[in-house]
Amino acid sequence: MLWYDGCVGKLRQMGIPLAYIRWIKAWLENREGYIEINDKKSMWFSIGKGGPQGGILTPTVFITYHADMPDFLSWCSSHFFADDLTAILAGQIGVKYTQQCLDLEKKLKLFFDQLEYYSRLTVQPINYSKTEGILGKRSARAIGSAPFEIESGENKINWIKEFKYLGYWISSKLGWSKMIKKSMLKIR
Repeated sequence: MLWYDGCVGKLRQMGIPLAYIRWIKAWLENREGYIEINDKKSMWFSIGKGGPQGGILTPTVFITYHADMPDFLSWCSSHFFADDLTAILAGQIGVKYTQQCLDLEKKLKLFFDQLEYYSRLTVQPINYSKTEGILGKRSARAIGSAPFEIESGENKINWIKEFKYLGYWISSKLGWSKMIKKSMLKIR
């Protein structure tokens, strides 16, 4: 959902040469598409956001468009690949477990408030159906579910025990065993 005018403005601020900006703008704008289901095609319609699906330049333009995201989330580690964002937040060390949980809950609330603010500025909606949280076992002594709920506005964020990111399986134990087991199954 790349916002064209916002993208062009950010490219200008970055000092990208005007000839490149014009080329990228022409490449993004005036596109049309149709939907085909079971050999039946819809009428052609204009596409006003996003980059060409599967286009070689689309991920690069998208990442460039969001190059300022760390300015909004500077207090956590964030990793961006194409249209996926992973953020890592750490709780306090050396304090009681309950205090760690309270601190982490506050940080998560701040994170989602700032992420929501950024998403509105950039006209980039958050896909809450794909948004999940994982609590590292090193920071959580409790086995089972997380000790608190995560919400962003009206959206409840689900806690999970593992997820796949860029081909790697990450579990709440923050180890490599899941990845090694899955790789061994593929090899067999």
